[in-house]
Amino acid sequence: GKLKVLRSFGKSGGYNMVPNSPLAARDGMLYGVSSQGEKSPHNFLYRIQKNGKGFQVLYTFTNLSQTFPPLIEGSDGMLYGIQSQFSTPGPGTVFKIAKDGTGYSVLHSFASGQPGYYSQPTGPLVEGSDGSIYGVGADASSSPVVYRMDKDGGNFQIAGTFSSGVSGLTASRDGGIYGIAEMGTLFRIDTNLGISHFTTPIFLRRVSGLTELSNGDLC
Repeated sequence: GKLKVLRSFGKSGGYNMVPNSPLAARDGMLYGVSSQGEKSPHNFLYRIQKNGKGFQVLYTFTNLSQTFPPLIEGSDGMLYGIQSQFSTPGPGTVFKIAKDGTGYSVLHSFASGQPGYYSQPTGPLVEGSDGSIYGVGADASSSPVVYRMDKDGGNFQIAGTFSSGVSGLTASRDGGIYGIAEMGTLFRIDTNLGISHFTTPIFLRRVSGLTELSNGDLC
């Protein structure tokens, strides 16, 4: 098929606009975040039709953030995302927002000084079979962690701690949360926060995330 450009972001305020991978939501629209680098004041949430029409800026982020991993759509219809702040001023956050741009709320701030978890979140998030939001970050000693929280930000918990980097997460239909650690270990976290590690006949490299096939296999 032919490649079709739906929207060219170009520059604004002297900054190159860098959109993340858009989310195809259940309402048929595409949602994403465009960020313009570490010091840009022009980071915004947008939506656009799949034919490239109807582009709208739904929300402008007021803090300076470097990266926005792709959004996810929760079972409640809200959008959930991460602002990863790899330099001053301020910590990374997990947020949610309605698809019309209202109701923006910070669910969790990874601020220095909070016991056991202050480092940057990475993404994207996933929703588990228990309705909780799962993501990847790091603890106070910079060890990678998988964390879990309710959709209102409550009950924040560390689901697992690892000795090396962790891939993006995959929520499987079997109820488990799967990922790959940097040293090639495949792991599964269940809703009771039990962790299973699997050895494989080949070395697995850390990737953005696993894909679940229609037969339930992961690749």
